[in-house]
Amino acid sequence: MKYLLFIVLLMAAILSVGCIIDSADNQTLYFSPQEIQPMRAAVKHDFRDNQIIRYPVNLNPMLIRYRHLKLREGYTIEGNVGHTGWGGSIIYPFIVKNSLVENNPNSQFELPAGSDENIMAYISGDDTLQSYLEASIFSRDVYAIGAHGSGLIGWPQQVVIDNPEKPKVILNSTHAIVVFSTEELYCGKYTITQYTDVFVRKDYQYNSIKKIIRREKNLAGVCY
Repeated sequence: MKYLLFIVLLMAAILSVGCIIDSADNQTLYFSPQEIQPMRAAVKHDFRDNQIIRYPVNLNPMLIRYRHLKLREGYTIEGNVGHTGWGGSIIYPFIVKNSLVENNPNSQFELPAGSDENIMAYISGDDTLQSYLEASIFSRDVYAIGAHGSGLIGWPQQVVIDNPEKPKVILNSTHAIVVFSTEELYCGKYTITQYTDVFVRKDYQYNSIKKIIRREKNLAGVCY
């Protein structure tokens, strides 16, 4: 039922994006990819002698790069370090009210009691155009820290670009729309993807529309 509700809401967002963007009271701000790149937190895993060097379980420092966002008071972003069956590792981020940094023995298949995987429900911002761009990037970074193996697969490997246009945020009285594109060279394919994130103002959760703009073979793309 929850999945069906999500699909209905996402389709409604897709159908409404055009009228939201066409509103007369829009503010639009463009960003260069160079402005976005410093926001992105390090997501690679570090290995030494085949032993993973664990990230601090407290992931709150990831928010330092995002000047227009803050975490709801009294909560902490934390994460489990689990291991996959093929020898890789993965970090599972979550929100918790009472810190579990001192004692977090849960396996990769379990969440601690009282925790919540929906991290963006606990993030607020200053309602500026920059804050919605930061929310789009942070929400992807915080989950990408749990990428498998090298930590390069998916979002961490994608680079924000200014083609077909510069990243932008469109703001009107009711909504914020973040639009940006990325390029990715992976496993014999070169892909340009466009993301459109639709926010209701002052709510930093969003519906996202992902569109493949271009995909072609490129043998330079290695596989991880």
